[in-house]
Parts: sequence; structure tokens; C-alpha cells
Amino acid sequence: MFFHVPDSIVESKLLHLKGRGKRIKIRENVDLNAMADGFLPITEIHSCTDSFFQAYKWKGEHLSFQGIIFKTNSSRKLYFVPKKKYNRFLKHSAIVVYNYLNKYPTPETLEFRKIAFENLKHPYLNK
Repeated sequence: MFFHVPDSIVESKLLHLKGRGKRIKIRENVDLNAMADGFLPITEIHSCTDSFFQAYKWKGEHLSFQGIIFKTNSSRKLYFVPKKKYNRFLKHSAIVVYNYLNKYPTPETLEFRKIAFENLKHPYLNK
């Protein structure tokens, strides 16, 4: 399955946007039916106009995140990135940003660098 909810439903039934979308808050009375309707079988992915989706697996009573699916506009092919590789990409991206900020430090980024250093694991900083 993949998860796809149109933007109009997200804004009207799931999220509450304030200040031109700068502040986002999840609604207290979330319409769970609208959220459940967003889970579609993978055979319907070509009918969606978006290019980025979350992939899930339904097994027994459990719904688990499997990765992301994206399609390119030029070839209309589907690509799947498993969650392990996606998480590794996010981790390495965070390390690259941290290393860049350390190479070009400014007083404005000092607090962010301290927080990032605490959140990143020490063995990964040396690579």
C-alpha cells in the first residue's frame, strides 16, 4: 500500500495551518476516515499526480512503514527506497550539515551546532 492524501483534505481535516502555513498543528478532532482513505493499493499509484509517496505493509493487524516511493516526471518510472537506506541518507545528510557549519562557523549557528553535536553519535562524526 501507499499513503496519499490530497492537500485539500490535509488542510481541512487533518492539519490546522496558521500564519500562511508557517505554523502547523495537528487538529484535535482528526477525521480518521479521511486518513484511512489515504491508504491505497499500489496498483493505483499511476493515477496520482504527486511524485513522492510513503510505502506501507499491512500484515495481520500491523501496519508498518517500509520506505518511500517516488516517480520521475520524465520517465514515469517508480523507484522504491527502503526505510533503512532512507534513514541512512537522513543520517548522512545531518552529518554533512553539521560538518559544513563547523567549517564555516558563525555566532548565529553556535546553538544549533551544540544541539546537533549532542544528537549525532560520536563514531559517525569522524567519518
